[in-house]
Amino acid sequence: MLEREELEQKEKIYIALIQEQVSKDWNDYDKKSKNKIYKLKYDYNYYNGAEEAQ
Repeated sequence: MLEREELEQKEKIYIALIQEQVSKDWNDYDKKSKNKIYKLKYDYNYYNGAEEAQ
């Protein structure tokens, strides 16, 4: 009986760790994708501004 409880406890810990890692990865991905979007907007405005200035 004790073994089963230990296994259930370990399973809960593993699930929690996996969920934490997934949310960390997702947050990192979200930040990176936002940075890419800002860079694209900046490049677009920069090039269009440069064309208008000429």
